[in-house]
Amino acid sequence: LVDVAHAHVNLAFLENLSGQPEEALHQLNLLEELLPNLPDEATRQSLALYLHENRAHSYLNLVQQARERGRSAAEAEARAQAHAEIQATREGLAQQPAGLIALTTEAHAARLALLEGDLEQAEQHARAALDHHNQLGQQIYLEAHLVMAEVSAAQGQPEQAHAHYRAALDSARYQNRHRETQAVLRAIARLYEQQGNLPAALNTYRDALERAQLALDRLAHIEQRHADLTRELHQARAEARGWQESVRRAEAQARQDALTGLLNRRGLQDSLAQLTPDAAPLLLALFDIDDFKSVNDHHSHATGDAALQGVANRLSALAPEGSLLARYGGEEFLLVLPGANPAEAPALIERLRQG
Repeated sequence: LVDVAHAHVNLAFLENLSGQPEEALHQLNLLEELLPNLPDEATRQSLALYLHENRAHSYLNLVQQARERGRSAAEAEARAQAHAEIQATREGLAQQPAGLIALTTEAHAARLALLEGDLEQAEQHARAALDHHNQLGQQIYLEAHLVMAEVSAAQGQPEQAHAHYRAALDSARYQNRHRETQAVLRAIARLYEQQGNLPAALNTYRDALERAQLALDRLAHIEQRHADLTRELHQARAEARGWQESVRRAEAQARQDALTGLLNRRGLQDSLAQLTPDAAPLLLALFDIDDFKSVNDHHSHATGDAALQGVANRLSALAPEGSLLARYGGEEFLLVLPGANPAEAPALIERLRQG
């Protein structure tokens, strides 16, 4: 259940990143249903923090979407929900501190304040996010620098905004995170446009385009390599099936007399070893072909081979079900019948002899 709960958290995070807050909320509702069934209180508290923080992110996205669509009532409702989830996250953090969640929660609060036009509150929350960022000494999350850049730009401090965007950009590039790199470059270019610095904006767009092309080239190489590996995998599987069939045939041939198709001595030994030991009688009967040497001498070895095949076919047709029949020597054949009735054995042997 814990793994499933974490999967819902990750799916909600990805849905928010892809601009699907409704789907994110669905994943979080599923997570909330699991919480009471989790094994210990510490795990429940930890996942509850993720639940509220991701919900705050989802409602913040809904606020932005509602504003873009001119839906004031939906925007007000989403804002209220975002405030409630931020407060719930802070209450959870008071019980179980978690630096990264505290960082992202302050970033959400700063962006919400920006949307509400409260620049003073936005700056306080953005600085709190940056404090958490610095205390943690981490580079994975870019949110602290990004939200500080957004607040600085809203306050009319473009140079400070550029400094924070550059810090986020350096971190994204260092980690080879193409999506985040493109998003930061896009934000920098828009800031240059707002300043009226169109040459700088153009250079930034060119940088973004060049990096996008490099990423496409890498992806094309990866795609080709994937195609090559897939083809090699199919070929390897086909070869494996071929070798399996070859091994199967070789094993069968190793146990089978090539001329008559009956068991050879090795095949007979393997078959006898597989019999279940019990008290039932085991009938053994050895047959040979009379005057077989004269057949070879007077009619050729090919005729002798045909005679051996004919006798083998006739014995196979007459032998009782469950018996083992082997070519034991040149013209000798051995019959093994588990569980035979001793009283019926002479008649059976005679029928095979005359067959």
